[in-house]
Amino acid sequence: MGLTAAAETPAALRWLSPWHWYLDRNLLVDAPPATATLLPLSLALALAAAAGMALRASGSAPTVSVVTRVKDVVFRLGTSLHRAVLRATGGRVGARAGGMPVVLLTTTGRRSGGRRTTVLTSPVQDGDRVVLVASYGGDDRHPAWYFNLREHPEVDLTMHGRSLSMRARVASDEEKAALWPRVVARYGGYERYQERTGRDIPLVILEPRP
Repeated sequence: MGLTAAAETPAALRWLSPWHWYLDRNLLVDAPPATATLLPLSLALALAAAAGMALRASGSAPTVSVVTRVKDVVFRLGTSLHRAVLRATGGRVGARAGGMPVVLLTTTGRRSGGRRTTVLTSPVQDGDRVVLVASYGGDDRHPAWYFNLREHPEVDLTMHGRSLSMRARVASDEEKAALWPRVVARYGGYERYQERTGRDIPLVILEPRP
């Protein structure tokens, strides 16, 4: 059973839609012609292969649990590819997405203790303060990086080519109420993500370490 069958299920459609935005806005901003031609094809083939492998490994119809597994594989693969593109091009390709700066967030794994780097966008920056959104594409689960920084708030951030040592904290209800209108004004997809899930999507505030 391949990706097409999975995409016919409502649960799959909920997480497949952000990848159209990812391809259109994330990797191809200011890309040279060769990259703009080959990168979407390579990424699409890789994502389809990963999804197909996960579905075949399940040996069953694309249930919610299978779709969840596929989504996790796709997001991990997408993060790895985007990180590789950023590093290979020195930030010339993929440094902005949807009008927002792309950042590399490095956390400490809450179980493994190993360093984990993920690619995110930041809709709001106030001076040295950087705001992240733990949306995970509107999934009903918090992303792994969110759990990591709650356990280990000392994080590293790369943005605009600068590496910063930061301390993370979850925005309070009052802070989120003030920040959320600015977040969705910068990228309306976050509002749609919140509508998809029953969980309250947290905002994370990064501030320089003292």
